[in-house]
Amino acid sequence: MPETDFDLAERVAERCRNALETTPVAIGDHTLRVTTSAGLASFREQDSLKSLIARADAALFSAKAAGRNRVAIAAKDSFGADSKTDVSGD
Repeated sequence: MPETDFDLAERVAERCRNALETTPVAIGDHTLRVTTSAGLASFREQDSLKSLIARADAALFSAKAAGRNRVAIAAKDSFGADSKTDVSGD
């Protein structure tokens, strides 16, 4: 989401996750419940596209490992290393 601050991006991702979770999907005689997990990373000046995607992907795997159906962010800790923080979900 270019030109979007991180707080807004997080809220948009959470709204999308919630919309999927609360919207039943009818396929023939069956109704499915769909959920999603998302990983967010904010572009840093030293990032390449590859490193940005890698941090978002790591956050996605963190969301899945924490129980799925949630949004997780890749955040910079006080030492400059990447860490994952779960921010929402079930």
